[in-house]
Amino acid sequence: MTPKVNLSDVDLQRLIDAVVSVGDWLLAEQSRVRLVKVKSNATPLTNADQEADARLRAVLQAATPTVPILSEEGEVPEYSVRKGWDCFWLVDPLDGTKEYMSGRPDFTVNVALVTGQQPILGIVYAPGSGELYWGSEGGSFMKKNGKTKRIFSQPLSSKGNSVVILESRSHPSKETEEYLTRFQVAGRIQMGSSLKICRVAAGEGDLYPRLGPTMEWDTAAADAVYRFSGGAHPRYSPLKYNKPDMHNPHFVIGVGPEEQP
Repeated sequence: MTPKVNLSDVDLQRLIDAVVSVGDWLLAEQSRVRLVKVKSNATPLTNADQEADARLRAVLQAATPTVPILSEEGEVPEYSVRKGWDCFWLVDPLDGTKEYMSGRPDFTVNVALVTGQQPILGIVYAPGSGELYWGSEGGSFMKKNGKTKRIFSQPLSSKGNSVVILESRSHPSKETEEYLTRFQVAGRIQMGSSLKICRVAAGEGDLYPRLGPTMEWDTAAADAVYRFSGGAHPRYSPLKYNKPDMHNPHFVIGVGPEEQP
């Protein structure tokens, strides 16, 4: 079994600085991005994904040498190996590669620490907009334009009859449209990457339905930001991590178990 990490022993500021540094490098290199290959799941892999992954791994290995690192851009060990992990880093070094390759700003760098199938720390940085989010049991926070504030999501019961939807730009679905008939939709905001979950955590949107395929590394960091955005009352999330199959089920962020699809 791998040892668990005490968050008090983690240099959070060092990790945040590393995530920001990688994100700023990605932004500077965006115009020079080069496709390396199309992966077996039909998603693109670029030289930027690979370099960002290497930079994050170096920092995490130095910070916690005994803790495994599972990244979208690395090999995923068999569950027979992973089931012995009490604690591990779950990384998506460039979430929103399609947006990145298209020159759009809504891509993110994501780092999460997972224990007991739950993310206990998450850091999300969107260099295109300068938004930085992080969350742990001490609360969830956002930093932009040099100003840091604690953020809070709003439970469905306090939202009234109308809701603002955060949704994927690249993955529309009939299932999502059918699900949204349950609500009075006041607005719909499209964007890529894990920013959608972070915006719900910050109270800038109400629901993020994802009734399509995602992987654990797509959601873990932003999921932590959302879970700890309830102050003394952690928010409900249907997602679990380090499953035998690392695909996420269909899910909705912003509602309780009774409103899940």
